[in-house]
Amino acid sequence: TTCIIFLLNIFFSYIFPKKIISCSSNSIRKHILFGYSKKFMHINNGIDLNYFYPNNQIGLKFRKKYNIAKDTFLIGILARYSPQKNFNTLIKSLGNLKKNNIDFMCMMAGKNISIQNKNLNKLINKYKLNNNCILCDEIQHTNEYLNSLNVHILPSSYGEGVSNSVLEALACGIPSIISTVGDYESLSITNEFIFKKNDYLELSKKISNYKKNIKNKNYLVDIKKRSLNLAENNFNYDNFIKNYVNLWKK
Repeated sequence: TTCIIFLLNIFFSYIFPKKIISCSSNSIRKHILFGYSKKFMHINNGIDLNYFYPNNQIGLKFRKKYNIAKDTFLIGILARYSPQKNFNTLIKSLGNLKKNNIDFMCMMAGKNISIQNKNLNKLINKYKLNNNCILCDEIQHTNEYLNSLNVHILPSSYGEGVSNSVLEALACGIPSIISTVGDYESLSITNEFIFKKNDYLELSKKISNYKKNIKNKNYLVDIKKRSLNLAENNFNYDNFIKNYVNLWKK
């Protein structure tokens, strides 16, 4: 059934739509290779910069809620629990950090990220990370969560286009270390925030290097500035709306 629907979508892409909108350049390339019409138009996702912006105060307040000290190096992931999001690679990389005596906490948030998730807790126990991981489940105010982090991780193994959680983190001045999946190049400020998918050792090294580098205040200020610029210039919600309005006018 899935194959039939897929083939029908290819067929109908030449007949019905005047334009096919996608937020992902990588997705457009793949669909055209599969045989879809070339009627695609790329429009970036937009982030509400009035909600997602740097705010140390709400970040510290969020840390206090979970008894996390101001100077604790805090890693985060904002994603639902699924094979696509590749929590295995993240947990293994955290295990390697702990093995190398690197101090950190990791706060995970998203659907099914809770103590009721037996598979996730089993993985955390396997790498003896019970005292390093906090499972928040779904949270209401993601701007508070993101502002509490030092770095955000997106370790996906497949199926990504342009992740909203990465964009939201960037808008808060928080860089994301992301895997080579989807439009990863357009979401990263430098190569130091990109790792080969499923390579937990490289991810671990990237996290460790970033932890060392942020001791340099000039480096940290530069990274925050570049993160903000990327969000404001490429993923501004106002531009997102304008692009859709302009398309409809045509």
